[in-house]
Parts: sequence; structure tokens; C-alpha cells
Amino acid sequence: MKKLILFLFTIFLSSISALSQDISGDWTGFLYQDTGGTSGKYTFTMKLEQTGTNISGISEIRLIDQTNIFGKILLIGSSNNNIFTFEETNISSQNVLEGMVWCIKYGTLNYSETNNYAYLQGNWKAIRPATCAPGTIFLKKKLDKKENNEQQENNVDTVELVPERQLTEGKHVKITTDNFEVRVYDHNKVDNDTISLYFNDKLILHKHRLTKEHKVINLTIDPQIQHNKLVLHAHNIGNIPPNTAAIIIKTTQETKKIILNSTMKQSDVIYFDKNGN
Repeated sequence: MKKLILFLFTIFLSSISALSQDISGDWTGFLYQDTGGTSGKYTFTMKLEQTGTNISGISEIRLIDQTNIFGKILLIGSSNNNIFTFEETNISSQNVLEGMVWCIKYGTLNYSETNNYAYLQGNWKAIRPATCAPGTIFLKKKLDKKENNEQQENNVDTVELVPERQLTEGKHVKITTDNFEVRVYDHNKVDNDTISLYFNDKLILHKHRLTKEHKVINLTIDPQIQHNKLVLHAHNIGNIPPNTAAIIIKTTQETKKIILNSTMKQSDVIYFDKNGN
């Protein structure tokens, strides 16, 4: 009996590990630091290896204007339910300016996928020295061909945005960064609202049932489009019409909350105006 219980428990643990998103690979992007650091923005990379939910790797930080100034720092962490938590341990190699010290950090990053890229984005704080100002991290990696094919199989053709569905006048949001985060959730009573989201007519979220839990999506402005748009397409009107969703738009500078309301005849939309244009 004990062997059977142990066997079932082992299967249970394995199933939990299987739910964890594998984030192994080379991630590139930027680290931002609040006022008080050497710079407000650094180039930043992570090379990660994942076994089960456990992660080991190395991060590398460099000054943008002096790329020969760098720090390579070993790290450990874990990944579960698209949340990556990490803690840097010690510096493996570095080149610094006189009087300069690299921050040894810990943080929590959210994993998401959009089109051909995966993203890690979240906040970090210093372990040492304690005087290090905190900040945010934005990383991405290109999905391999196999991952792309699996993602495309889960998507539907963009013609699902039915032509006869009219768009509302929409809301205009001024945005000053190319990369930003969108969080969508049900801010009222959870009533079975089911939605799809389209960004510049491309499907980015398919038949998602809204709950109080935030669904995180990372997006990038297309500079060739004057007004990038995010459309909320309703698949039902829920138990309490209309279909309503809260959208949080988060950049490194600010956070905005917008409520979208869609029906089976009309879709609500947000227009992103880059630099207020």
C-alpha cells in the first residue's frame, strides 16, 4: 500500500512539473533601474537551463554606452504556472568603473508568448548592496520552428473578426515606448464572459474566459501603422451583458486601466498613439 501511495505521489509531482513552462534558452533585452543607479537602462541577458521546475543559469548586464563595462552573475530559480522567480548568487566575472558595484538581484518575471516571441517581464530588487535602487526587467527570445507551429495550430484565422461587427469609436492611449504589457481580467462579477483579443488584426488571445486572474500579454508597437489597435471580440455576452473586460496597459513609465465593452454586434477598441501622434 505504501509503495502504491508513493507511486501515485510521484506521478502527481511529475504532472505538476509538466504544467511548468520550460523557459530554457538565451533571453535578451533590457534592465531598467530607478533613480539612484549608475544608469536608468542597461542591456541585459539571461542564459537559462531548466530541469523540472528548477532553473540555473547566468545573467549578464552591460552599460549601453560603454559595452566593455559588464558583469556576469550566476543565478538559480524556479518556474511554475508561467511565473519565473530567480535569485542571483555571485559574480563570475566583471569589468567595472572605479567605485562601481553591480547589484546582486532577485525578482519575479511573468512568461508570455505573442506571435513568434516569448517574453519575460517583471520587477527586481537588490540582495546586496542594500543601497541599490530597484527596477524592472524586459526580456524576449524567438520561439523555435516547432514552437511556432504548435502556436499556429492553436490560433484561428483572423477572419474570425467578423466584417459585420462594427468597431466603437474606441479609446485613444498615448504611449511613449515600443514595448508594453497588457493585462486582461474581469473587474466585475465573474459571469462567463469569453473573449478574443486582436492586435493590429492579428489574433493574440483566443476564446479566453475572463476571471479575476490577470492574463498577461506582451506587445510591441508596429512603427509602420499610424494607430496600432487592440480589439476586444466577444464570443458571448456572459450572464450579465454586455461582455466587459478590464485592460491594464503597463509600460516602464506608467500604468493605465481601461474598461472595454463589446456585444455580439459591436467590438470595443483601444488605439495606441505613439508619442502622442
